[in-house]
Amino acid sequence: MKINIDIDISTAEARAFLGLPDVAPIQEEVLEEMKKKTLDSLKEFDPTKFDPAKMMENYFSIYPKWMESFAKMSEKK
Repeated sequence: MKINIDIDISTAEARAFLGLPDVAPIQEEVLEEMKKKTLDSLKEFDPTKFDPAKMMENYFSIYPKWMESFAKMSEKK
């Protein structure tokens, strides 16, 4: 015997049903901080002195471990 149940709910409803926290406010805060850092860096942008590593460092300075994780992902094994 095989029984299939289809449940049509949104991700927010699924999170609430499973008792998971609503992370939307945290995501919004992180995105707002990244937006601010991006706009601030554009004000000081000089194409002759562009440094991709510095740009990535600014983006990931919100959570320092991201830079380490990014470096590990980009390592060739």
